[in-house]
Order: sequence, then structure tokens, then C-alpha cells
Amino acid sequence: MSAQPAPILSDAQRTTTRLRRQVGQAIVDYAMIGEGDRVMACLSGAKDSYTLLDLLLHLRARAPVRFELAAVHLDQKQPGYDARVLPAWLETLDVPFHVISVLSHASLDQPEELLDFYLSEGIDQICFNVEESEGDHVSSLFHGPELRRRYAAFLRTFWHRARQSGRVRFLREIDLALPRMFRPEGVPVRNIQTEPLAMLNVDSHGNVSSFSPELLGLKNADYGDYLLGNINFQSLQEIRDTCIASPLYRDIAAGVEACRSCEYFSVCGGGAPVNKLFENGSLTGTVTSYCTLTQMVPTDLILEAYDRLGRSPAALASAEAALSLPVTGGSSASEPSRIS
Repeated sequence: MSAQPAPILSDAQRTTTRLRRQVGQAIVDYAMIGEGDRVMACLSGAKDSYTLLDLLLHLRARAPVRFELAAVHLDQKQPGYDARVLPAWLETLDVPFHVISVLSHASLDQPEELLDFYLSEGIDQICFNVEESEGDHVSSLFHGPELRRRYAAFLRTFWHRARQSGRVRFLREIDLALPRMFRPEGVPVRNIQTEPLAMLNVDSHGNVSSFSPELLGLKNADYGDYLLGNINFQSLQEIRDTCIASPLYRDIAAGVEACRSCEYFSVCGGGAPVNKLFENGSLTGTVTSYCTLTQMVPTDLILEAYDRLGRSPAALASAEAALSLPVTGGSSASEPSRIS
């Protein structure tokens, strides 16, 4: 009896088979995924990121180890973009998803509409990224008129309505500011973007940078392209010693010292070096639009709400519980929270 001929595969099938094999082998060779890991697939909107998600879904069903898979998408609020399509598609795949919303100049006029959308999609943990000026990109939000007033009005309305709904468990801009403001006396604020190697950034070649992660990959002759060593050739102690002695750390530390006179220093701890660089042209500078939006405005809104509590000792003791959004506990594995 003659053997059955092998099925003829189309070009698409051959490509799919080859990609699955190569991705699976790479994961094994470099021990990328282990038992119980949670893997995040970032969906930019281009075909390569959707292909990666498909490959990971295929591997998850057949891998000898069990791992979780979650998708993350950056919603940049582009005109005409339908933000409901991607979550609906991911739900058909049974893939938990998280959406990071970027606030642009136009978004600041739509706090109610944004909240209504999140609630309609069951999103109960919300994070906003403000559109930043980085490199050649100049943020329309940062250079808009009445920046601070408009953003404060947006966040105040969104926060108060979210609390009234009782359906939002976490609003990052407020809930991460609370423990920084209401902390035990004598406990200093930390800023890992200004501490040597507190934030360790490594590229595919082993080159190491620290402080703001966006510095890795930038070019600057005065700061040695922001690189502090290479993990293939130097120990962490050697890299840290290089960092301490570098012009990069010298100027970042000078910027932190310059910020100490700011009334918000006890909350921010000296700001983000990369935003000082992009907005002010120097690491030794102080106030940026980024720190105005992410540090000053949330602090003002929390103090505004605290004032309404009467500043009593009891109010101080319960400030975090009284001001924060209702938190009913962590997410369960069967009912993952969605983050916008």
C-alpha cells in the first residue's frame, strides 16, 4: 500500500508553520517563558503585533508550561478611531486586555464621554498618559493655552464622577499620589528616575542606562549616549561606580537640588530627567509641563478635596480612604480587571 502524499501547503500556511517553529525555538533557547508567567503582548495596531499575539495564543495551547497572556493597546485618541473594535475582538479570543489612554489637547474637553465609554466596556482601573514632548515630537497638549487649568478641570470632573459611579476601582493619577502625600512623618519620598541604577535599563546588546528609561537609545556626546556600561563586560558594581562618577548623574543631581525649593518637591522628589531634557533642554532644569500635569495638578485636587473634609485629625487619619476610589479587593483570575 503506497504512502499518502504530504498535503500541499499554501504560502500562508508555510509561513505560519515556519514562524511558529522559530518563535517556539527562540522561547526555549532563551528561556523566555516559564511556568506561571504572565506575558504581555503589546498591540500597536500594525500587523506584526497581531501576528505575535496569534503566535503566542498558539504556543499557549501547546506549550509544556502554563502561562497567562494579556494584550495591551495604546489608544492615542486619533480622530475617527473606533476604540471599541479591538476590545470586542480580544473578547472573542478570551484574551484579557488593557488600554492605555493618551490624553491630547482635544481629550481634555471630554471627561464625561471618556468615563461613560470606560464604564460601558466594564473598565474599572483607569490610567491616563499625557501626550509628551519627546525628541522631534512636540505635544499639542503641553503647548496649549491654559494647560494647568484645563487639565485640572478634566481630572476633577473625571475623578468625582468616577467616585459617584462606584464602578471604578482605581484611578492612577489620584491613587498613586495619595500615599506620596499622606505618608508617615519622616519618611522621605523616593524618585527612582533620579537614583543611580534604581531603574535599570538594558538594550538588546547589553548596554546599560539608568534614570528615565527613554534615555536608552538617545544620542548625546556630552553624556556618552547616556550609557553607563555593558552587562556582558562589567559587573553591576562597576556600572554603578561609573554612574556615580558620570556627568549624567552630576547634572541629574543638580536638577534635583534645583527642585528642592518647589512646594511640590515632597511629592515628586525632583521630577523626570527625560522631560526636563526634552522640554527645557537641560537635565539641570526644574519645572516642566509634564510635572505640572502628573504631580502638581493631582496634588492640588487632593488637597482641595481634603480641605472640604475640614482638616480634622480624624480626616487626616482617614484621608486616603476618604479620598480614594472604592477598592473592593484584587482582581480574580476568572474575572480580570481591565485597565484603561
